[in-house]
Amino acid sequence: MATTPTNLPVPSESPRDLKFNAGKIDEFVTSKNHAYVDRFGDRHRTITGINYDANQAILGYGYITKKSFEIGATVDNINTALQWESNGEFYRWDGALPKVVPAGSTPNSTGGIGEGKWVSVGDASLRTELSRGQYREDATSCFYVPGFVVDQTTDNRNAAYAFQGVIYIPEDVTVRCNFLPEDDVRKFIGEGKILTRDPWGFDHEFDVSKSCKGSLFTVRGVIHQGMEKKGAQQVSIGVIGDSITDGAWGKQTWTINPNSGGTERNLSSTNYNHSDNGGSHSWFAHFVYTLNMTISRWTSNPAFKGYNCAKSGAKLTDGWGYRNFDYGFFQNAAYGNTAPDTLLISMGWNDVDGVNFESYLDNFDALIRKSWGYGCSVGLVTCNMNDSSRSGLEGAIKRTLASKYPGVEYFDLGTYLRKRGSSDLRNLKNYYVKSDGTFDYTHPQPLGQADMGNAMLWEVCKDTFIPSVKPGEMVSWANADKFWDCVGASSGTHYQFTWENAAGTPALNKMSKVAQATVSSENVTLSTFIFCEEDDMSLFLLEPYTRDSDFTAAGRNHIINVRSPAGKDMAEAEPENLRRLHNSQRLASGVLGEKKTLTTYIGRLRYGINYISVRYDGSPNLVYVPALITGKMNQTKVSINNLRLAKQAGFSGTLIERVNALDGITSNLFDGSQYASLPNWFSAGQNLAGSLLINEPLSDQTGMILFYDPDEKNGYAIQRNGAVLRVGEMVSGVVSTWTNTTVDATKVFQVYFYQTVSPINGASMNIVGTNTYSAFYKKPGGVLGVMNASSSSATFNVTYNAYDMGS
Repeated sequence: MATTPTNLPVPSESPRDLKFNAGKIDEFVTSKNHAYVDRFGDRHRTITGINYDANQAILGYGYITKKSFEIGATVDNINTALQWESNGEFYRWDGALPKVVPAGSTPNSTGGIGEGKWVSVGDASLRTELSRGQYREDATSCFYVPGFVVDQTTDNRNAAYAFQGVIYIPEDVTVRCNFLPEDDVRKFIGEGKILTRDPWGFDHEFDVSKSCKGSLFTVRGVIHQGMEKKGAQQVSIGVIGDSITDGAWGKQTWTINPNSGGTERNLSSTNYNHSDNGGSHSWFAHFVYTLNMTISRWTSNPAFKGYNCAKSGAKLTDGWGYRNFDYGFFQNAAYGNTAPDTLLISMGWNDVDGVNFESYLDNFDALIRKSWGYGCSVGLVTCNMNDSSRSGLEGAIKRTLASKYPGVEYFDLGTYLRKRGSSDLRNLKNYYVKSDGTFDYTHPQPLGQADMGNAMLWEVCKDTFIPSVKPGEMVSWANADKFWDCVGASSGTHYQFTWENAAGTPALNKMSKVAQATVSSENVTLSTFIFCEEDDMSLFLLEPYTRDSDFTAAGRNHIINVRSPAGKDMAEAEPENLRRLHNSQRLASGVLGEKKTLTTYIGRLRYGINYISVRYDGSPNLVYVPALITGKMNQTKVSINNLRLAKQAGFSGTLIERVNALDGITSNLFDGSQYASLPNWFSAGQNLAGSLLINEPLSDQTGMILFYDPDEKNGYAIQRNGAVLRVGEMVSGVVSTWTNTTVDATKVFQVYFYQTVSPINGASMNIVGTNTYSAFYKKPGGVLGVMNASSSSATFNVTYNAYDMGS
């Protein structure tokens, strides 16, 4: 029976305490426990516990490794580990030291394995098993799948798909499994790779890690990498879609992507590019074409390749989209017999009837995972939002996928199409009425297909290589190398830009620098895209300078074209004509002479992408990049109504001058305000009409200056000189030659003016009072000026209006 101690303080000489402590001494010396409890309830280490703590401290310094059971050794330290070479593992001796191990031993032959014997410290087998995934709960490692051979030559397809579970491919492990197009690659997870040979004999590598984790880059990222390489690296863009993407009805002669027919309807082409044939005017073809137009600023090589694997009537839910990744890309030599760099999935329209959302989501998951594994970045595309049910389906699934899957982007082309198609009632016909008169809002007609291509271009290049503009904004030549292309008409050379000093005239002094291209004496075209954020915007073009010495041949038929939508030439005349907003219209520099800074009013732009091209005639050896200024169509005018104000003696200048005006060249350009200035030229011809009404007779030696340039101090002066009006051209603030008219200057009068191309290019004027006087002026534009050459202050009462008569 155990002795019960007292609670007397230490030291106690009680016999009970002495007997109790005698037992504790035995427990301290011989117990295998690491601690004992004294008579006050406190815990203390036993010799076993002290040895354990000491050994742990020694082991904390690491093991001293020795070879080996096979060679023989003496172990005399607790932290000595002896290798068993047959399996590569190390063991420490957990018994009494020293431990002598004869040569030719094993752990079992020299004491056994376990507590107090040999204890494994290397655990190589466990590490191997862990690295192979033996203990995973979500999958079975390929090393433990029946019949699965872990090498790069044995086709494991039968073994893999006979196995009921998911198979894990560890990191740094490569196996072979020759997938069939319908095989679900989600059978495999992990970090390794699978070599596969498709049914047509082409080899591919499937990255299991990417299939599970996603692409490193987005669709935009891959395309911008191609842009950055400037043609040195080609980028392939694939698409899997249905009838809209197949090309219906981008042209009236559209034909379906070749396929096997029957119930499978798999793509069957072995060397065929649909974008060059039946689907040549699908939105996808327009998109890739305009991408190459964009990169042509730096190269003549079309760096982007479009691989269209769409088919009319195709569904995702019946597996067509999934298996035709293989039939479309791997089978087709025109598409490189390989997966594209990036894949657009434009499917769903045909899946709406009776769709199960979970199943539909799973179909997308399978195709996305497959695409990732073959190295594609992935984008989801909605072409058309015209149908209520399908809009719900698109919104429920594709946006969700893009938000949950890493790197997957969502591209909504339908909203852009709706805005473009509803901007004009005539667009109901232009966008949705087929040639046989059938209304079809499912399959956009040629303009609609091109618009969807433009929408995709904007989604990819917005504000990187295509600037967005609002009314009143300017795209200057500061970013000429990014936004403009300059191509020689004969050589096809893409000329690059430099920035040079600008000086010598008031306008050039303001600019300081101009962007220019040195040309090999040939006609050139400068082109760019802009994205208008509103409909019915207007366009002005500023040419910084022109001089005849920059041209090597006769001819100054400098013209501008504006196309919206941009893209390939339409297959039919009607849609081609409709997209030509401005066709071969003359620029100011070609009609008003040299050594001038000139603005040309072009006219209307449409919401969205507008493609602008400027052609310089006369085989120039130097061209300057223009600036683009945008306005609003309903504000393109100048309007000063019944204004009465006084000007001091000796004044000559602008009638109404804006305080803190901007550059004075592009600011308030034909913007409807009282400060507005006229452009120098209207590209569409005789589209300027204006009038100046003198509401009170002018004082003697006072007058008005039409088309006044405040910087150059040039214009057309109409002055009262006694009883009659006289006229003359003002140059640098001085009228050297006056011509008297027969118009009574003591009465009110009007001046009517309009742009003319005959007998000269410029402005035609009629001064109407008691008599009429007609005149021409070669450099219209500018603002309304006044002059007071009298010796006292004078009052002016005027009404001044100028309008665009239909650009």
